[in-house]
Amino acid sequence: MSKLTSFLFLSLMLLPTFAWAQINLNSGGQIGINTSPISSNQLRVIASSEHTAIYGKSTSSGAARYGVRGEASNGYDSYAFYGTASGADYNYGLRVSVQPGTFNSWGVYSTSSGGYGGYFSGTAAGLYVSGGIYQPSDEKLKTNIREMDRTDIASKLQTLRPLQYEFLDNETLRSRGLPTTHAVEGEHMGLSAQQVADVFPEIVRDIVHVLDEGQSPEERTGEPFQTVTTKAINYDELTVLLLAAVQELQAEVKALKTQLNEER
Repeated sequence: MSKLTSFLFLSLMLLPTFAWAQINLNSGGQIGINTSPISSNQLRVIASSEHTAIYGKSTSSGAARYGVRGEASNGYDSYAFYGTASGADYNYGLRVSVQPGTFNSWGVYSTSSGGYGGYFSGTAAGLYVSGGIYQPSDEKLKTNIREMDRTDIASKLQTLRPLQYEFLDNETLRSRGLPTTHAVEGEHMGLSAQQVADVFPEIVRDIVHVLDEGQSPEERTGEPFQTVTTKAINYDELTVLLLAAVQELQAEVKALKTQLNEER
């Protein structure tokens, strides 16, 4: 089907609902509804008076159904979905509501092979969760299970220095070629990832950040993004080390009590 035929077919499909809409087609086959088409968008829709620019719904039974589905591949960077929100009292990059399902319901279900399921940063707060955060820990999912070696864990933890600090502001970070953190202003408490890596390297990872400077796909020049690597700490697993240290110290206290009782 040619681009012109596709355009005419789309126009006829949209005519009953969007009789008021201005539909434009450029020489490259890109379509704009209530706006001018641009080369980076195959279909661009602007809703000037309605709340919804594009609405998708799937109600048939059977296999998986998608109200809206997006796929992206190849190129320097791919976005299955890309959204921005601004100018309102409350802005949501993504807002999802789900109803209880037969087995489980997920507001957002995300998987990633070789990367991260989610990347979040915020200037007012980091991540707000109601209901707790759960990580897979069922023994059925694991192999090579063994008791942790508690030797010298307490003494190793003693070498770590609890710190108070402030994060650099985004303007300073950009000037130094570093990723923006959008961190909450004011003092924070934590550890130095470099120091922790010297003692417990298994809970520190290198994170590769893309220095996109907040560019939208339309603003991209086609050149690869610059990247920079920083270190991050898995504070969740640090609590396991703290538990092991407490048990180690408790065992030492018990041994000392036994020794004192024997000497009496």
